[in-house]
Amino acid sequence: MNHKLVKRKLVICDSVIDRTKKGVIKRIVLVIDEYPYVARASKSLASTLQLLIDKNKDSSKLFLILCGSSMSYMEDHVLAYKSPLYGRRIAQLKIQPLEFLEACLCFKNLSDEDKAMAYGITGGTHQYLQQIDDSLSIEDNMFRFWYRFVPENISIISRGAADLAYRRILPELPSYMGGIFEDICKQYLWKLLLEGKCAVNFSDIGRWWGANPKTKSREEIDIMGTAKDAALFAECKWTNEKVDLGVLETLVERSMLFSYRKVYFYLFAKTGFTKGCIDIAAEMGNVTMITYKDMLAEQKR
Repeated sequence: MNHKLVKRKLVICDSVIDRTKKGVIKRIVLVIDEYPYVARASKSLASTLQLLIDKNKDSSKLFLILCGSSMSYMEDHVLAYKSPLYGRRIAQLKIQPLEFLEACLCFKNLSDEDKAMAYGITGGTHQYLQQIDDSLSIEDNMFRFWYRFVPENISIISRGAADLAYRRILPELPSYMGGIFEDICKQYLWKLLLEGKCAVNFSDIGRWWGANPKTKSREEIDIMGTAKDAALFAECKWTNEKVDLGVLETLVERSMLFSYRKVYFYLFAKTGFTKGCIDIAAEMGNVTMITYKDMLAEQKR
């Protein structure tokens, strides 16, 4: 970056501060995006900002925002004790990736299934979302996707055979999407909790695995959450087949490895549920059945 340009911007900044002090401008927000790049180009930038802040903080109406995608630089050169700007911030925010229902707003032209696929690849990172052309059909999920598929296809990709690589990856996407769907389901349960609609007021949720003392085998539960004497157990199925009674029975059996007084079950399905599963769930009275379509409907409300 041009050093003269950086210097000119600082002169402008000083001028703006002066104008706010004189009442010419009542309030102004100044945002320096990708601050690390600017600061690396001008080693004196942080010290100059320190001087301007200390000199004018009590009289200026300027609101300064520093943004940076390099977390290590922001932590070491802005937030750290030895930084010239240390102790001068009034707040700090870490911008998180969009959750699935939020990311869907970027995919207005994609099919419902492709929305999940796009989220599975990008993980809700806005910069990655912008690279998706939503007129076509087609975490951190980007890294998850990369390490799952790219290394074994790197020779094909490096030779420009993207279509061939895609045909090799396509049959494996459903199994990859199983883990992504679990993440989407967890986000949905958090949404229910925050809206006061979840059967269990859990403090955290996640995957559980452990040994079954009866069968001496390793068992897994896709999602489990607890609150004192209550627990929820959930199973998530990203398959084109409807979830049958066997899935519910297995989940109930695994829940018996625990001794909570109140137990609730959640079944999540990409496609739906068989009649047998629906009938037994209704008889039990403590089973909530949610389809992928149901979750998307929440985003449209």
